[in-house]
Amino acid sequence: MVWQLQLFFGNALDILADIIATAPTGSGKTAAYLLPIIDELANQLEETDQFRRKQLFKPYVIITLPTKELVEQIYNDAKLLAEGTDVSVVRTYGDMPMGPSKSSVARGCDIFIATTGRLMHFVMDEFVSLVKEVRCLRGI
Repeated sequence: MVWQLQLFFGNALDILADIIATAPTGSGKTAAYLLPIIDELANQLEETDQFRRKQLFKPYVIITLPTKELVEQIYNDAKLLAEGTDVSVVRTYGDMPMGPSKSSVARGCDIFIATTGRLMHFVMDEFVSLVKEVRCLRGI
């Protein structure tokens, strides 16, 4: 079932508009947000040499969230929605060791989901650049 919110998000994302929306739990907000991103990435990855893509070590999308619970929720949804594609999803937040998270990004992460504080650690350590590398930055 496609919700009205999902139809609206799809059209608005096509023109790169900023969106503010409220809707009840279970109305498809997360899918409306993630599906266009995953679809675009999956299409681009089909056209990109896998070796070259994995050598970039740069996320295509960074999603910032205020809490680790939201990071886990969006990460689980993104993993589920990206199933069957080559889109890779990595998450990190304050209670996770930085080493494994950095290793996951270095292996060729497409979508990087992080709490704002942990993202700033990655930026301050010059492991991720918000200027040079990221092609899409989304916050909730």
